[in-house]
Amino acid sequence: MLTTDGRLRLEARLGATRSQLAELEQQLGGAENKDELLAQRRRLQDRIAGLRETLSRSVAVDAVAEDPEIVELGDEVEVAYDDGDRSDIVLVHPVEANAGQGHVSVDAPLGQALLGSRIGDEVSVTAPMGSYRVQVLDRRRSH
Repeated sequence: MLTTDGRLRLEARLGATRSQLAELEQQLGGAENKDELLAQRRRLQDRIAGLRETLSRSVAVDAVAEDPEIVELGDEVEVAYDDGDRSDIVLVHPVEANAGQGHVSVDAPLGQALLGSRIGDEVSVTAPMGSYRVQVLDRRRSH
């Protein structure tokens, strides 16, 4: 599942990668460093294939019935940390993860701990930097 914003960002990344490939193709003609450019072309082609596959296999968060009782992928979750800080995070597919924007992968320790929890639950997070607890204050479907 991808959020609408996540799909738009992936489509933009795909377009930018296609543009990079087109520029590279123009450089290949008489380039002295042809082996390096061919390797770069292969990386760009692989990235394009991966993005296309992710986009073609994904469904929009809105297209999947939600369970209003539990935290699921695609939910915006308000949490309170042990120290009293609060934050809103969106649980997303790993390709959408961006900690600076509050988009946490469901594969990350915090994402894994929150999946399946309910409002009012306190969950333990075991992360590389140590363990901590968060309380689920609210959840709503993100778009």
